[in-house]
Amino acid sequence: MICDLDALATMPERETRCGLGEMSKYHFLTGDDLLAMPLDQRIARCVEIKAEVVASDEREGGRRALLNYGHTLAHALEIATDHDIAHGEAVAIGLIFAAELAHELGRIDGARVDEHRRIVAGEYGLRITPPERLDVDDLMALMARDKKALDGLTFVLDGPGGVDVVDVRWLTGFTGSNGWAVVRRDELIVGTDGRYGERARAETASAGATVFAETTRLGLHERLVASLAGATSVGLDATTTSQAEWTRLAADIRLEPIASIVAEQRQIKDDAEIERMTAAAAAADAALVEVEPMLFATVDSPLTEADIRDELEYRMRRLGADDRSYETIVASGPDHAARPHHDATRRTIVEGDTVIVDYVGVRTRDGVEFDNSYDRFEPFPVVLGEGGVIPGWDQGLVGAQTGARIRLDIPSELAYGAEARDDIIGENEALTFLIDVRAVIQPPDAANAPTEPGVPASEGATETTFTDLVDGEGDELQAGQTAVINYVLFRGDNQVSLESSWESAPVPVPTAEGGFPGFVKGLPGMKVGGRRAIVIPPADAFGPDGNPQLGLPAGSDLIIVVDLLGVYGQPEG
Repeated sequence: MICDLDALATMPERETRCGLGEMSKYHFLTGDDLLAMPLDQRIARCVEIKAEVVASDEREGGRRALLNYGHTLAHALEIATDHDIAHGEAVAIGLIFAAELAHELGRIDGARVDEHRRIVAGEYGLRITPPERLDVDDLMALMARDKKALDGLTFVLDGPGGVDVVDVRWLTGFTGSNGWAVVRRDELIVGTDGRYGERARAETASAGATVFAETTRLGLHERLVASLAGATSVGLDATTTSQAEWTRLAADIRLEPIASIVAEQRQIKDDAEIERMTAAAAAADAALVEVEPMLFATVDSPLTEADIRDELEYRMRRLGADDRSYETIVASGPDHAARPHHDATRRTIVEGDTVIVDYVGVRTRDGVEFDNSYDRFEPFPVVLGEGGVIPGWDQGLVGAQTGARIRLDIPSELAYGAEARDDIIGENEALTFLIDVRAVIQPPDAANAPTEPGVPASEGATETTFTDLVDGEGDELQAGQTAVINYVLFRGDNQVSLESSWESAPVPVPTAEGGFPGFVKGLPGMKVGGRRAIVIPPADAFGPDGNPQLGLPAGSDLIIVVDLLGVYGQPEG
């Protein structure tokens, strides 16, 4: 593997954070003191650790699952927030969750949890708590459907012997949250508390288990000891047993610590399992063959990612599948396809949307290029249906999706018609465009426009200052990039509203040097989804004479309340 570390200097801050989120987990997979290493050596060591783990478990039957530390909750957070929380950011939160869970189960002590917090939040400065708006039951359901889950909830947790895989229900089929299993030469015994007795009997019936349900912890302990009667020694999975549990059992039973045998047993498939796996793969393959022609739908009959997902799932069931193994992933275009766990979207572009695109334009007849936004490193904003672009774009982009790559073959009458534009685009010239849809920003709802600045009145300001009224959770705007915003202008002294973009369309605003000074100084650092009040002195606004057309008197401060809807373009440097 070759890593050009100079590329790190070109990455947006958020992508760097995502990389640090993934790097954080390696601090807990080995005993290496990664913090003592310079960044280049730290990256190299992380690559070495991953390569060694993958090489030891190429088919992902056991040890390789350690690389999913922190990922069970992370994958759920990505889906639940529609990827407002990016993968690496979600992993950082998932690592702390996994540490807290391991502590709750008695696998690690509080000092080890504090170490997780020190590394993830302290050393790397990453967020470690999920948004409060998320529903716990929804997250539980998403974690159970995670593609890395082996059967029910599967966590990789820290423990006395380091990070290990914990299978909640694989061994017995029992899905309750409190129980134990004893595997003897000729008997499988499951114990649980009284709440789960009936469920345990139903779920373990096919395994032929004997089930005990007791109403007290003491009663359950006595049942466990009785079930081991006659055994000279008992092997106990040390990686899933707390110190307190071990001490309590060791008073009555001779225990021998053993490594987890579940992962090894999972790799052994009987004929029935192989038959089911083969049938499942065949159903998936056949469904994809049936759906494949739909992937080439034109803009005249657009299909969304969710449409493809629904068709795949319907056809797999029709071909004999009982259900999905995990959420079906359908990701289109360079943006969505780069997400490891993209949740399919259903919305397509409609008139009135602001669409941010990159494109290449050529003459249809011979492929001669006449325009290219990629070479300018500057995506192009289009408000559909307002006549700001040729009719072929207004018609052809409707129905596309964020992340899509589309080709538009546009006849001359929907391009520039009989008008020759230059030496390349002649009269009655048909044009072809290859377009990448970077972002889609829906028309603003004027009801959400701010009616007051949210900050005190201002007179005599000497520098531009700002206050975040709502913290965004999307991409962070960096100096030099273009911000797509809605805004309301207020007089600083009496806070009377002067102008608003909410009644029309979002506005692209450059933050490079030479732009409106108040925006150049006051916008960078905002995150998409945020709202910020910027207090601007005359020198950074319209100058000492103010702006009589807007109703801003000479010498008056200006307050602009900005909602950041999108970010595009290259940052400075």
